[in-house]
Amino acid sequence: MNQSKQMVLIAYDMSDDKKRVKIADKLVAMGLDRVQKSVFIGLAREKKIAAFIWWFQKEVLPLSLDKDKLLILPLSIGRVESMSLYGNHNVDKAYLTGKLNTLII
Repeated sequence: MNQSKQMVLIAYDMSDDKKRVKIADKLVAMGLDRVQKSVFIGLAREKKIAAFIWWFQKEVLPLSLDKDKLLILPLSIGRVESMSLYGNHNVDKAYLTGKLNTLII
């Protein structure tokens, strides 16, 4: 069973610490990598992305304040390969794009 994967960038701004931790935990469980405190990127199964959106809309959004935000941006692998990184980043583009199965740190 071959489930298609989508390269995605997800960023959020939540006012509540518990919500931030829950969201981060779910994104890591989906296989995304943290590139900044509230920014995750990686290949994820489309069904998992849809399930995350459903969970967010049903469980988080109704309890959110007007200032809470979530951004989900589908990306092409080519865009990720050509992204520029500045500062102290521990991001491996080959690993993010699925061209490398093991990340050695």
